[in-house]
Amino acid sequence: MAAVLAVVALTPFLSSCDTTLPLGGARNFLGTGSLAGFGWPSENFMLSVGGYCSRREFGEQLLAHADNEGGLSGTSWGAANDTPGHSCQPADEGGPSYVRHNPDENSAGYAFEIDIPDGAIGPFSFQIYDPTECTNPTGTQQTAYRLTHIYGGSGEIASRTFSRPNGDCTAANGLDSWLTFATLGNGPARYRLEVTAPPPTSLTTSETNNQFALRVAQPAGFSACTNDPYLAVPGVPNAVGCPMIRALGATGRYLTVASGSPTYDLATVGAEHAGKTLQVEFFDLAEGATKLELLDPHGYQVWFTADIACQDGTYLRDLGTTACTTGELPPTVSGGKTYGPWSGTSFDLCGPIVACGRNGVNGDGPGASAEQPWGFPHLVQRTQYSNRTIRLRVLIPPDAPIRYSGWTLWRFRLTNPTAAFIDRTTVTVSIV
Repeated sequence: MAAVLAVVALTPFLSSCDTTLPLGGARNFLGTGSLAGFGWPSENFMLSVGGYCSRREFGEQLLAHADNEGGLSGTSWGAANDTPGHSCQPADEGGPSYVRHNPDENSAGYAFEIDIPDGAIGPFSFQIYDPTECTNPTGTQQTAYRLTHIYGGSGEIASRTFSRPNGDCTAANGLDSWLTFATLGNGPARYRLEVTAPPPTSLTTSETNNQFALRVAQPAGFSACTNDPYLAVPGVPNAVGCPMIRALGATGRYLTVASGSPTYDLATVGAEHAGKTLQVEFFDLAEGATKLELLDPHGYQVWFTADIACQDGTYLRDLGTTACTTGELPPTVSGGKTYGPWSGTSFDLCGPIVACGRNGVNGDGPGASAEQPWGFPHLVQRTQYSNRTIRLRVLIPPDAPIRYSGWTLWRFRLTNPTAAFIDRTTVTVSIV
């Protein structure tokens, strides 16, 4: 890999005690991208859910049913025909559909937590921005939301499935606006939002990713706030009783990758995790960016160990082996082909690949075919970490509460020397 990464020994990690951390900070909004009214700096990402017939290789790790649903303009990469067009029904290699099943598929989708603290007086309005996928004029993609009590009540509060065929692409239904999905009462109360992508009415129409945002409005109307004084920024003051929205487990993110070194929130890591290992997994991260770094609560780079997952989700270091059983090729890095591990303070997203492999996107760029986990014919995106999971592990200092002076929010940073671009990825943070 790059010179900042050093090869380390194959030492298996125990994973029986993994604990998934909520993503995001203690604020009353999440995934608002560059929308106005959410303070400075902006979050730089929106939440994202891919359709059942979207491509896994475009960053939807959990809900996409397959990969390679035909190429652009109705042609399939690696096959002469694409019949039925853009099918999301896996078929044998070489067959007319020529798609593979997504090994990470999980129809449970994504989960979020809405926390109304003790003493907070409602009613509060739980709102969704752009709940429907409206960019595909012929699409039948569905996005389903279900809100239930965790405590402070029982049962389902609200559920609804949105789609263009249902007539949901209107301002009244949240198109480019905020839709009140449910009314929440006084604190203390905690709620769970589940976001899924049911199969569409057509299984032969390619789907895309649906970008959305969440917020909780106070009785007098929405005002951005946080209940953590260390997260207060211009436009987001600290306020006692401020509701909180966090993502539970894996989260689909639609990143705005500005030219330069944009940063993104990861998770708040409490004092109880001092001395443990923080694990961050990035699936299909930022093709086009050149470098990935983790930042501690003070904004400094941290030393980590990096691995690349096999397509079945396993890591060779954990298994103590040197080859994936799923048959794919490892990425090409300085010194040969390997899944890691490496250690350092930055992860080189390019390696020795010309232009980070961007020349191979939707074309026949130099060296692009050899970098893909399933080989050249299966994928449209052909940079070497497209359709792969990068795992970073860092030791949280035993003296973290003192060292970080109460600050708890960890972030990641990308380096992008080219023009700004957007990218869909799936991020999971856990404590090992």
